[in-house]
Formats: sequence, structure tokens, C-alpha cells
Amino acid sequence: MPLVRLCATSGPSATAAGMTALRPQAVSSRNGRAGRLEGLQAGNAALAARAETAETEACRVQGRLSKIENQLDRFRAEEFWDRVMREIAEILAERGALTPAEILPELRGVTIRGAALHKEPLTPGTPKKKMDVRVGFGRYFEAQGDGRYGQRSR
Repeated sequence: MPLVRLCATSGPSATAAGMTALRPQAVSSRNGRAGRLEGLQAGNAALAARAETAETEACRVQGRLSKIENQLDRFRAEEFWDRVMREIAEILAERGALTPAEILPELRGVTIRGAALHKEPLTPGTPKKKMDVRVGFGRYFEAQGDGRYGQRSR
């Protein structure tokens, strides 16, 4: 039987007996790599699942945050317009019944600038709309006729 050169092991050539000695090592090495590969693939799948769960949770949290921010904006706007209505009530207490157009020049500059921040400029229609709501709920004002509003009698 002739000698076959397979690889450089410990000597210049390998024999058939040496080949059989290499085979279990190669199989073992392949099994080890396959096992590591399977482990990495399982780890990647687990990470992908966690990433998907985190993305879903992030979307849920973002939606909740958006809803809370909208509520906060609405609460701030309600508080602002209530302060404006109190300011108008003070003006009406001093000057008597006035129309919204007569009230506007009496408001403080900070109030007029603040209205722009709350996405509603102070035109005669805006205080009228806000005052009509309060008249309907019996707060601050009474409609006096001729488009005039007076302070609500207590």
C-alpha cells in the first residue's frame, strides 16, 4: 500500500493509520462549530424577539406620552382662559357692562400675548365665545343684551 501525503502532521507524510486519527478530530471540530453556530442563531433570535417587544413597548409609551402631553396642554389652556375670564370679571366690576370689543383694550398686554401661545388670538369673537360658555354655566358673567356682558350678581 503506497503512502499518501495528506497534511503536515508530526512527520513529513501521513499514513492511512494517521488519517483515521484525524477523522474524529475533524468531526469533533465540525460538531463544535455547528453547536456554536446554533447557539449564536438562537441568541440572535432571542435578541430579535426582545427588540420587537421593546419596539412595541416604545410605541405604546410614545402614544401614552402624546396623550398626556395633549391633556397637559388642554389643562394649561383651561387655566389660562379662566385667568383671562377673571381679569375680564374685574374689568366689568370696575366699568360695568361692556361688549367684547370694548373689553379687549382693557386687557393687559401679557394676557393678549399669552392668548397667542394658547393658539387662539384675542379677537372680539374669542372672549365672546369664552364668556358665553361661562354664562351658560352661571360663572363670572351675565348677558346684558346688545352684546354686552356684565358681572354676574352673586
